[in-house]
Amino acid sequence: MPSRISGILVDHNRRPVSKATLLLKGKIVAKSETDGSFSVNLPKAESRVAITFNAEGYVSNTRIYDSRTGGGNVVVIWPVAYRVKFDASRDLDIE
Repeated sequence: MPSRISGILVDHNRRPVSKATLLLKGKIVAKSETDGSFSVNLPKAESRVAITFNAEGYVSNTRIYDSRTGGGNVVVIWPVAYRVKFDASRDLDIE
């Protein structure tokens, strides 16, 4: 019996993340819409399905789902944090 996993992909400020790729077993199975919504159709219901969410500028997030329970999922991804090196002997320029 086919099943579907659906939900909303948002950032840490609860803003929708669009154009994120959703991967299942290393293959792209869907992309998030402009409102952050996503939907993945599966050929059969499974108790453990790992979906990875990738978006430019964000840390990837892998979630484990029970595809027998359906949708209503909110997934949060966080922006990539960069380490900044600076020379304490020089003036600090902040942009």
